[in-house]
Amino acid sequence: MAELAVDVFDPRRVVVLAGPGGNGGGDLAAARHLANRGRDVHLLLAKPTELLTGVPAHQLDIFTRMGVPVITVAPHGSGSLVEGLSEIDLIVDALIGYSLVGAPTEPTGGLIRWADTHPAPVLSLDTPSGLDVTTGVAANPCVRATATLTLALPKIGLLGRAQVGQLYLADISVPRLLYERMDIDVGNIFGKDPIVPLGCDGTLRAG
Repeated sequence: MAELAVDVFDPRRVVVLAGPGGNGGGDLAAARHLANRGRDVHLLLAKPTELLTGVPAHQLDIFTRMGVPVITVAPHGSGSLVEGLSEIDLIVDALIGYSLVGAPTEPTGGLIRWADTHPAPVLSLDTPSGLDVTTGVAANPCVRATATLTLALPKIGLLGRAQVGQLYLADISVPRLLYERMDIDVGNIFGKDPIVPLGCDGTLRAG
């Protein structure tokens, strides 16, 4: 995620929107890598830090011990979500992953609306928050991403959806034997690069 953010957007200042699930944990790891690459990272959490558990809590602990100065818990309701920040170059979205059930509630919904009204490009992890990756149905609200980095294989609900933007696929080291046992022929998708661009139909994009 951090590699794609740097290669495609080359941001100086990044706002990272992280939820309490596994997707948010991945986003926190990406935030750490972005900070290590000299980017000005600002973190907005959809849950108070004391309510995080598992992977997100572990990643947040690493992140805070790095001494990154700004960690802001998102408030309930509307209002200024990134008070004092200007000239944001990229918003990284991992508020909700494939576990979406129903419409996003507050404060997650407010963070989504803020991202959708901000002029900065949005890079979503696995799926734009609010989009059902199985059906392709967008909840209200739903992130409108500039680009989406999905993992392992593209989910069917991402294909042909305007909310996804440019779709990329990342290798997370799923063994090809697993796909063979599921009778899925994946070919050598990542033979040249661990991140590949996909067309709107999910096929590899030329170049």
